[in-house]
Amino acid sequence: MLVSAQARVVCVARPRGLMHSYRLSDEFFLIGHDEFTGKPAINRELIACGLSAALLAELMISGRLGMQDGRVTLLEIAPLGEQVSDQVLELVGQQQKEHTVRTWTEHLGDPAYELVARRLVDEGVVRREEARRMLGRGPDRFPPVNLYQVARARLWLGHMITHPLEMDLQRTISAGLVTAVGVERVLGIELDSQQIRDIVAERVSQLPADLQSLLDGVSAAVAALSLTIRR
Repeated sequence: MLVSAQARVVCVARPRGLMHSYRLSDEFFLIGHDEFTGKPAINRELIACGLSAALLAELMISGRLGMQDGRVTLLEIAPLGEQVSDQVLELVGQQQKEHTVRTWTEHLGDPAYELVARRLVDEGVVRREEARRMLGRGPDRFPPVNLYQVARARLWLGHMITHPLEMDLQRTISAGLVTAVGVERVLGIELDSQQIRDIVAERVSQLPADLQSLLDGVSAAVAALSLTIRR
């Protein structure tokens, strides 16, 4: 059984201002929300699924995590000095056994969404607006503080997909997550979904085996999740 993924949702505020580059998880969050309204572009659970995988991928890139037989494995417990990443790393280290990517996305999704959202709010990238409905509260919105800054994540990934030889490691993983959850249409490029998926699949096939296995696990998790929600 997975030890509770309700990690301490605490983010230290940083000075407000433009970020020079995005973390993988921040980039995925921004792409997964409408750049004007801040509303989720697809079902929030699918975004949370991709975000949990993005955080795991960041730790794999840093050498803290790996994959073995489809399960996330701990390689190095040393913290990175970034609060959200270190909370996820600590959570992995608390487990008595290794878990599949699907298990992680199921249990880490909601905390991952909140952690990344709070970090982006604290860094002055987006602001939080509580959505109200007649019969209760809807998903919060995260409209941009600076429209260009928020749109840049989507524009940059779109450019990379249309120029695949320029795709770096982070954007290849980001593109893999975007196509896995089915949000590629928001990129606004002159390619249909299948063309985008074909380009991304070719680039993903060149990733290290651990990252390919992670993305395979995300696709399986999305397929299972899609049976219970309306896309």
